Amino acid sequence: LYTSYRLMPPWPPDESYRSLAHERVLTQDEIDIIAAWAEADGPQGNMANAPSLPVFSGAWEIAEPDASTRMADYDIPISSEDLYRCFVLPYQVAENHFIKRLEVVPGNREVVHHVLVFQDTTGQAQQLDAADPDPGYTNFGGIGVDNAPLVGIWAPGSPAMSTPDGMGIKLYQGADLVIQVHYPADDEPRLDSTRINLEFADGQGTREIGIVPALDHLYTITDGPLVIPPNEVRTFHAQFNVPFQTTITAIGPHAHLVCTSMKAYAVAPGNDTIPLVDIPAWDFHWQGMYQFRRPIYLPTGTVLYGEATYDNTANNPNNPNDPPQHVTNGEATTD
Repeated sequence: LYTSYRLMPPWPPDESYRSLAHERVLTQDEIDIIAAWAEADGPQGNMANAPSLPVFSGAWEIAEPDASTRMADYDIPISSEDLYRCFVLPYQVAENHFIKRLEVVPGNREVVHHVLVFQDTTGQAQQLDAADPDPGYTNFGGIGVDNAPLVGIWAPGSPAMSTPDGMGIKLYQGADLVIQVHYPADDEPRLDSTRINLEFADGQGTREIGIVPALDHLYTITDGPLVIPPNEVRTFHAQFNVPFQTTITAIGPHAHLVCTSMKAYAVAPGNDTIPLVDIPAWDFHWQGMYQFRRPIYLPTGTVLYGEATYDNTANNPNNPNDPPQHVTNGEATTD
């Protein structure tokens, strides 16, 4: 049943809209074989040909990282509100590096909603951390440091983030790695100790890339604000004019429980449409930074478009509110 409805293996993007790298997709023939086997009550084959049972060890995806560092153990307090806690990791960059792969290993997957990884070359994050007697410091909407570049993202279902061959995210000498961890409201005390693993690229000739929120819910939304009254379904749009020649290597849609679909595409000069990603059935529990099979070149003057639909009615089984409540833009899962 799960495979026939394409719920397993989990792969939210529509592969017919844009075929992406590392797809977890079964062919129709494979689905039919599984269905026929299930309808026959799952007959056992020749067990001499059976593979060994899989072992789920929780091992790191980056088995031998060039750098591995984790935050101090943090006792998450009981709270009726979401908590955004920033931690300066005990690792300072000794020389310029390019990040080839970045893995976030949540210390407590039951309570880590998402993790944003920044680099800070100003020392301000250290000062904010020192001013708080507990590990880390609280800050909403970033790490409280101006111009601290975002270098990594983790949300539920995300694998290790990787860059194409010959490209990397620059990590500057003397920078502090700082993570912002979102902990949802909880009525039980919890412990977290999230870790970051890094694999570096060869710096010689590596092309620098970065993470840019080109289509977003604040600055490029064209029909905002992002507000969904109870018992309504609304679709919002974003638009961004690309100011110079650009190459994009991946795309990372993100939303919460009230979202039901999300799509992004580009229109190049000459009116050619370039599909980027389409997630027709949004699933908060499976999100990712989806890598293109090949980097996509966008000439100057290309226009990026995004659209997302939100269902704030009782018909949305993922609606966190019963009955539906007024939902606004925000970082909490219920926003």
